Amino acid sequence: MGCQCLIGGVVHPEFTQPCCAGLHGDFNPTNGDCAASSISEHLSNFRSCCESKAPGLTSDCDFP
Repeated sequence: MGCQCLIGGVVHPEFTQPCCAGLHGDFNPTNGDCAASSISEHLSNFRSCCESKAPGLTSDCDFP
């Protein structure tokens, strides 16, 4: 499973990639997502990063 930054269901890999890299996650350029297992301890940080990039942007990964 991968995490992505998105707005209204539209994925934005241009925001996903830097947020993933910032957490030392594994970004997959083929499908534009960040491996959830690689950032599992930082899902809330990933969402915060997405939210900081553009209004309305969020993460499709939930965290406890």
